[in-house]
Amino acid sequence: MNTRIQVEHPVTEAITGLDLVEWQLRVAAGETLPKQQSELSLSGHSVEVRLYAEDPASGFLPSPGKVHGLSWPQVSDDTLRIDTGIAAGGEVSRFYDPMIAKLIARSDTREEAIDRLVSALKDIVVLGVKTNAGFLVDLISHPGFRQGGVDTGFIDAHIKALQPSRCTQRNQALAIAAWLATKSTRSNADQSNDQYSPFSLTSAWQLGSTRDTGFDVIIDGARISANTRWPASGSCEISISGACFSISALECQNPLSASASIDGHAVNFAIAHDDDRLLVYVEGQHLNISAYDILVQEDEEAAGIGTICAPMTGKLQRLFIARGDKVAKGDKLAVVEAMKMEHPLVAGISGIVTELRAGEGTQVNDGDIVIVVEAEIAGN
Repeated sequence: MNTRIQVEHPVTEAITGLDLVEWQLRVAAGETLPKQQSELSLSGHSVEVRLYAEDPASGFLPSPGKVHGLSWPQVSDDTLRIDTGIAAGGEVSRFYDPMIAKLIARSDTREEAIDRLVSALKDIVVLGVKTNAGFLVDLISHPGFRQGGVDTGFIDAHIKALQPSRCTQRNQALAIAAWLATKSTRSNADQSNDQYSPFSLTSAWQLGSTRDTGFDVIIDGARISANTRWPASGSCEISISGACFSISALECQNPLSASASIDGHAVNFAIAHDDDRLLVYVEGQHLNISAYDILVQEDEEAAGIGTICAPMTGKLQRLFIARGDKVAKGDKLAVVEAMKMEHPLVAGISGIVTELRAGEGTQVNDGDIVIVVEAEIAGN
């Protein structure tokens, strides 16, 4: 038999009231089992989920990195248990399993245990790495799961329902509003030490007509065009691809417990700064937002440059090309290894390799530019 404690042992402990780890240590010390099988009884229902640093939208790729912010739901009774070994400022290593925590809920009925787990998952905040928190909420809320019709093919059979695009325009608009607010606050704080100075205000107060501004940002590596209006009401209207959202009562003083009203609906979220990026966690979705550098980005686009980035933090295991090599779109250029998995890097355009920003055996981080390919000029 397998004598090791399983990851799911808290479920058994929750419905039996036993400490299986204590039992294991006692047996290892030569003692006998404290109880016989006939003495055991079960009470209630328990469900466990594993919170992982992974990106469900990218095929569940691991998402190692530094945890910039972390907040757990309150545990006040035996209906919820959280097993974890990480704290804010800690690191999810690329060398080990990226599990962040186990959450175990217990109640008198299975439905109630699932509801408790959904509530707990919605209260989690993890800033710095992507997690499967939102995916887990969708999974255990699925009618098929609640009815008990689960097998090993359940996720594959329902993947479209379980993996919606959680990075909605609504969440992007909130991220932009938070980015603008914190960017303005930091900038003004640097420029004025006078709290009564009009240059210290971040309320968008102004004389004259409504201000209307268009700009671009980078959210999770993608260029997003947005437009902001500041009507007299004091709210901020943000438009993305024709969809408009009215954001008001934006409060970011407590980074792990920020809040806002979007189209009249209260939303709680969390933020953290990572150099020039703002990390935003809302409704189980983790977003990275930063300024769009028009000088760098448009020069590269005009030159036909293809940047190949690391899909996750890991080791650049193999390079199949050298600087100056000609490559075709779709060619396999390198391999990044992490979590015992290999991830190929392929050319997005045909052209010449002009830069290698990392060498074999070096560490690369999620989103790092590894290879730069420049399209050949006709006639060359």
